[in-house]
Amino acid sequence: MSADEVSQKSTVDPPATLSVRAGKRLIGIDAARGLALIGLMAIHLFPSEDEVTHEPTLAWNLFSGDSAALFALLAGVGLALSSGGSAPHRGKRMAADRIGLAARAVVIGSIGLVISAIMPEDPAAYGILLYYAVFFLMAIPFLHLRPLMLFLTAAAFSIIAPILRQLLGPVLPESSVWNHTVVNLVTEPLGTASELLLTGSYPALAYMSYLLVGLGLGRLDLRSIRVQGLIAGTGAALAVLANLASFLLLKVAGGYEALGHPGHDEQRS
Repeated sequence: MSADEVSQKSTVDPPATLSVRAGKRLIGIDAARGLALIGLMAIHLFPSEDEVTHEPTLAWNLFSGDSAALFALLAGVGLALSSGGSAPHRGKRMAADRIGLAARAVVIGSIGLVISAIMPEDPAAYGILLYYAVFFLMAIPFLHLRPLMLFLTAAAFSIIAPILRQLLGPVLPESSVWNHTVVNLVTEPLGTASELLLTGSYPALAYMSYLLVGLGLGRLDLRSIRVQGLIAGTGAALAVLANLASFLLLKVAGGYEALGHPGHDEQRS
């Protein structure tokens, strides 16, 4: 390349411009976080069912369960971006990422335990922070994986977790409180562990599917228009297929009755 060509290229794409371009925020992720927050507020502010018909409200149908799932997915995206994005860190940098994630889990879990201790016995909401601490601890071994392996692992969790819930749920011990505190962590370790992992409001084994999908998405080149279109198309197709499969299995094939739910299976947001 000649000196003139080098000069011309520097004029077109100066280093400062390239730096700004590389550091630009991904607005779509911020928008998704905002949508998840709106859903979370809607679930806690609006009634879950109509007072006359006792049918689920529009807010409940739109946001029940989805806001928590979206937050978990976005947490996975955040973990991927903070550990290298599409070029995951290696060696000492990845080791530092894992240590930092473990420390973050300890801090989040400690805050969750403190909040649970000051909440009323019959809480208005279920604390999710202690569950998130478990999510982050469980994500540590998967932090270095490439997208395909992350998506396959997420699929495995999505299949195995419900089966374990159905098989082990009836025999696993339960905790005596809605929101876990230091006291019942010590006095009821097995019940607390079973709820955090499998039978609680936000069971880690099930939610790992969302977090690992988010981690896999964060390992893609999210600034690529082609990748963005592929994510949007795949997501839309999976949403249609999931709702169709749910309708066929639960309502047409008698899934609700087989699971012991005569009507709507109420989900926690």
